[in-house]
Amino acid sequence: IEEMETTNEELNATNEELIAANEELQSTNEELHSVNEELHTVNAEYQRKITELMMLTDDMNNLLASTDIGTIFLDNDMTIRRFTPAAGKFFKLRSSDHGRPLLEINSILDHDRLRGAIQTVLDDGESVEEPVQSGNFSLLMRLHPYRTVQGIVGGVVITIVDVTALNRAETSLDAAERRF
Repeated sequence: IEEMETTNEELNATNEELIAANEELQSTNEELHSVNEELHTVNAEYQRKITELMMLTDDMNNLLASTDIGTIFLDNDMTIRRFTPAAGKFFKLRSSDHGRPLLEINSILDHDRLRGAIQTVLDDGESVEEPVQSGNFSLLMRLHPYRTVQGIVGGVVITIVDVTALNRAETSLDAAERRF
């Protein structure tokens, strides 16, 4: 009987420990459910942000593809980050040229002059605009600092506009004015 009572007391103590452990597990389970709900909420928010970013990326890609302005985005090392299809008129660019140094790519522009203009923008953080003659082309080249969200110059944005037709029209207008 004494052995049974001792065993019964041990079983009761073990039962109490199991009950306490079960309560701890239930509490942990409730915490896990709460964390899981928070994760679902955060995941839904991230999915919404990803969808929004994808739409913005599509908008930017369509905008860049639809312009007739040659645009090249460079990082601080003069490496190509992105470019528009219109930039192909002035540089021999392919889709695989992302990550290549711009000055390694053949272009109708003077590389030394371009390098100097890019370096000026990187050093000063000020835009540079200059007309460029190249063969039959009259171009207007603009170099702007690529500013990050923090306002730091993170590269250069080069835009090149073919102003050949405009220059011809001005020449024709000047000739017509002289005649009259």
